[in-house]
Amino acid sequence: LFRSPDAAGSEDTVELADKNRIRGELLTREIRLRVGGEEKTYPVADFKELHNVAAKKPFSLWAAILALLTLSAMEIVLGIDNIIFLAIIAGRLPPEQQPKARRLGLLAALGTRILLLCFISLLLGLTK
Repeated sequence: LFRSPDAAGSEDTVELADKNRIRGELLTREIRLRVGGEEKTYPVADFKELHNVAAKKPFSLWAAILALLTLSAMEIVLGIDNIIFLAIIAGRLPPEQQPKARRLGLLAALGTRILLLCFISLLLGLTK
């Protein structure tokens, strides 16, 4: 399917599903695929990228619901922990400043969580 590149030939690059890259001259100009029991031939020029789609397992609805429930439970536990911690710390302040300190602390905790979730989302979006 591939031949090592020489000085006269063109160099093609194919990225495999495991992220390895093969460089060389593509010897075939069409690819035969079996789709639903029927075999079809497609020109190589029609493909931008080839991935092993069959190897990827679909993300099920139940897995998403379980992940959401787990994240929700963790957020509830962390929220209760924040409230207890802020109540202890704000208890050292004068009584008129305590409600403001609790609100400010909860807003800071919420803001920090949102920033961390955005950062995690950014990290998950990185591909290289």
